Amino acid sequence: MYQPPYKIENLDNWICITLRGVWDMATNIQYLSALANELNAKKGKSFNIAVDMRGWVVPFSEITERIKAPIHLDRRNQRCEVWLEEQGMKVDHIANKFFNEQHV
Repeated sequence: MYQPPYKIENLDNWICITLRGVWDMATNIQYLSALANELNAKKGKSFNIAVDMRGWVVPFSEITERIKAPIHLDRRNQRCEVWLEEQGMKVDHIANKFFNEQHV
């Protein structure tokens, strides 16, 4: 059975996400769809997000450069977000894309 290189778990008011491996565009689309479903399930409820990125290869040119349209996820009730990353990991472009596109 196929195991995606990400896991999204719902623990009380936390969405806990684990990202691993090297991703392609199809994996990124699957992940964003699964994340959108989790966020939709939280509508009207406050929640937090914890993302464990250790062991994930950040797909800068492969994915982020190909995504032309802004990605809008409903995070109105999100209280905080924490990223666990390895030292030297280059994730600033992801944070910049997220903060520049969130208008909800």
